[in-house]
Amino acid sequence: MSRVVSNSPRVTAVHFSNRNEPDILIASVYMPYNDRSLKQLEEYELTIGCLQSLIDSHIGCYFVFGGDLNTSKDVGCEAALRLKFFSQILRVISYAGWILIYVM
Repeated sequence: MSRVVSNSPRVTAVHFSNRNEPDILIASVYMPYNDRSLKQLEEYELTIGCLQSLIDSHIGCYFVFGGDLNTSKDVGCEAALRLKFFSQILRVISYAGWILIYVM
């Protein structure tokens, strides 16, 4: 197990190496409070960008992203829409409101 530098105070991640299976990267995410302001939305986008950066730098891994997303997948606000778009692009196999599991 090794710590992964995320360059974001909102994302803490660890990398688990496996011998005969793909490695696993697990990240805890704390999204900004959803007050629907432009600043909050910008911070939300930056955090999603950080998650994308983790994926890009760990090609071939399994990913588990969990934590406090501060929105619900059923809410029509901009933050929820961006998270939904991110999960659709990744073909996320589970989105239980607070956990995203991505298998390449």
